[in-house]
Amino acid sequence: LAEAIRVIGAWGFEYRTHIIWDKGRIGMGYWARQQHELLLIATQGQPPAPPPETRPASIVRAPRGEHSAKPAEFYELIERMFPDLPKIELFARTSRPGWAAWGNQAP
Repeated sequence: LAEAIRVIGAWGFEYRTHIIWDKGRIGMGYWARQQHELLLIATQGQPPAPPPETRPASIVRAPRGEHSAKPAEFYELIERMFPDLPKIELFARTSRPGWAAWGNQAP
């Protein structure tokens, strides 16, 4: 997490918050057997905070799919929060209309 926060800053983004993805089942881990991942939300510039009615709960429960694939719920959540702003997924494995994708597996 600390390294991710440093990368966010080094790439010109500002960390805003995170959402926990509860995958519903326990996986592997060295220090703790992980059942969750963090969705880090960062911005560039001064975008407005999302309207109160679009602000999500801090925990999203969604089953895990293919290795490292994010649930569609996350894309939909961000699209509701920021319908008119550009969006990018870093370390993307798939593409989504209206989103930029970056990563060595990005389409």
